Amino acid sequence: MSLDPRALSAARLGVFGGTFDPVHNGHLHVALTALRALDLDHIVFIPARQSPHKESGAQATGAERLEMLRLAIESDERLAKMASIWDFELQAEGPSYTVRTLEELSDLRSCGGVEGSMFFLMGSDQFDGLPRWKDVERVFRLCHPCVVLRSGNGTPELENLRGVISDGLLHKLAESFLTPDPVDLAATELRQQIGSAALGSAWIGQPESVAVFIQTNGLYRV
Repeated sequence: MSLDPRALSAARLGVFGGTFDPVHNGHLHVALTALRALDLDHIVFIPARQSPHKESGAQATGAERLEMLRLAIESDERLAKMASIWDFELQAEGPSYTVRTLEELSDLRSCGGVEGSMFFLMGSDQFDGLPRWKDVERVFRLCHPCVVLRSGNGTPELENLRGVISDGLLHKLAESFLTPDPVDLAATELRQQIGSAALGSAWIGQPESVAVFIQTNGLYRV
């Protein structure tokens, strides 16, 4: 699918990448927190073909993850109006590098004459992996970091990254933390819950439409 025109023209654009395998309320909470706190004009969700930081690939197919994302966005009135999905990484070969995606997105916006800002949205559970990112310094020259804290994790220790990333990026990260109402949920934990649940049991942590899709298609079953 092509990039939504709203993502091309937004003066303040949120960029939210991940495998979304499956998408859950924690992801939506990150997006909604950033939408309010940063006064974003639009958020684009970008599902990864294959995360370079995970040993195994996604369990659901790209098409299934796209459909779950679509259902999740439509389940919330605010996101339905102010978010879209871009399948750039799903269409590209090999691992999904954030820097490549942001460069493409920045080029497309520049060609359209947009001089706005981009904000890269992430949960605090991703924070410790930053030193392993490809060209992490360039990632955060292309966009501003926005780290939404996860319940129980507290503020990440920036000192652990000193000497690994530049002082300039450390300063950016120190100013990027958002503390929403706590939501403690991760896709790995959710897959485990789904895999051990009996058919017809209560689904937690997801919009109902996504839960029904997972159950109907038999996803994440052991």
